[in-house]
Amino acid sequence: MSDIRAFRETTHGDEYKFRFEEKKSGFNVYVVSHPENPRGGTEVDSHILAGNKLCLEPKPKTMEKALGGAFYWMVYFSNYIRTGVTDQPGARAHVVE
Repeated sequence: MSDIRAFRETTHGDEYKFRFEEKKSGFNVYVVSHPENPRGGTEVDSHILAGNKLCLEPKPKTMEKALGGAFYWMVYFSNYIRTGVTDQPGARAHVVE
């Protein structure tokens, strides 16, 4: 089962689309669209793996956790493309199931 959802990051107004794919081991989250990354960068900086899969550890076991991971990454990426800062200790997503 696959589910595509669109989000807008509220601080900068950036628009994102994510695809959530349920597997036996949990959820894979893929970035369908995101703002251009003027910094280039590596998988380590962007946390986007091959096939546009997000690097989320631990792997989300529920849709709620997958949504929280996508939200957290969205805020991270919007800040990263503007500042180049990869260490954002104040960012977090608390997901209540």
